[in-house]
Amino acid sequence: MQRISSFFEWWKQGACVNYDAILFDIDGTLILGRGNPMPGAPEVIDYLHGHRFPFRLLTNDGNRPRERKCSFVTEAGIRVTPEEVISCSHALKGVMRELGLTGQDLFIMGDPVPPGGYIRDAGMNPVTDPAKISGCSAIFAAGGRYEWRECFLAVFNELARNPGKPFVVANPDSYYPVPEGGYGIGAGSQARYIIQLLSEIGIRKEPVYLGKPYRAIFDYAFEDIRNAYRLPQPLRPERVLMLGDFLKSDIAGANAMGMTGGLMMTGVTTEATLESAPPEERPDYIFDHLA
Repeated sequence: MQRISSFFEWWKQGACVNYDAILFDIDGTLILGRGNPMPGAPEVIDYLHGHRFPFRLLTNDGNRPRERKCSFVTEAGIRVTPEEVISCSHALKGVMRELGLTGQDLFIMGDPVPPGGYIRDAGMNPVTDPAKISGCSAIFAAGGRYEWRECFLAVFNELARNPGKPFVVANPDSYYPVPEGGYGIGAGSQARYIIQLLSEIGIRKEPVYLGKPYRAIFDYAFEDIRNAYRLPQPLRPERVLMLGDFLKSDIAGANAMGMTGGLMMTGVTTEATLESAPPEERPDYIFDHLA
């Protein structure tokens, strides 16, 4: 691990030649809450635009359309477009394609709006009626605000009857902060509750997670960057920098993919947390400031 004061200065002084793309976390890396830019964030993004350097902003927020998440960034004075923001739910398309389920019915465990947009973009037909779950080819834990009881019962019983049915989870996080204060219960913990119930009746179920630190969101980002920037070859992970503030998602994901992991000490990670991090969560670089 190498400690560096300013990411931006490090980048401009020559580190940029070692990379073909950057993936940014948003909260704690580029912004500090809605409308509050990280010092230097507008300049960093403008610099990348000016040099037409490939980048994307990644979020495990699978319940807002990219336009909404983009507005949180632009309100902070950072000039990005919705096309430069990738949600974990975007990765649903590739996963459904790999499973050979494109065009089929997908049961939604969660609030389907706006995730319904992601589902249709993936070529799937969203189904929200628990009575119709048996006719669906897979189950998608989208999270959000919805009536849990009937939905949980339907998913639990369907997977008990058909344990081989794919169970896809948008955001693997257990919880998330809410604007009014406190926390919401994430799609990841909702899915793991059902998985625990299944284990208690002797069924072992492995979900497919879309968000960081799992590879689906990164695979989608790599493909999206290549198409948008018309790159002649696929991105090589060792030539991609993942910059974020959370060891368990940003850095663990970077390490698992073979990318360079850059930890921003401007968000949730404390010195004590960094000191005790296991090898799979240790970054290549530690940045005290963005700029």
